[in-house]
Amino acid sequence: MVGDEPLPEPEFRAVAGIVLRIPADRPDLLLVELKTLQGPLRFSMTLGIALKVADLIDEKAKLLTPDRSAN
Repeated sequence: MVGDEPLPEPEFRAVAGIVLRIPADRPDLLLVELKTLQGPLRFSMTLGIALKVADLIDEKAKLLTPDRSAN
């Protein structure tokens, strides 16, 4: 049965660029295209999800940045 099969490991791809669009007829939707060496990944997300993703990216990016206040 399909439900019993293990899920494949996720594939991580390096992002080479990003395109973000808000359709004129759907201002509550964000269209996203992540450009990778293997080809583009395209998806959409609602405003609420987009804001949450932005917050999470900001939070994680701050962990990658060295603390410059110690200088």
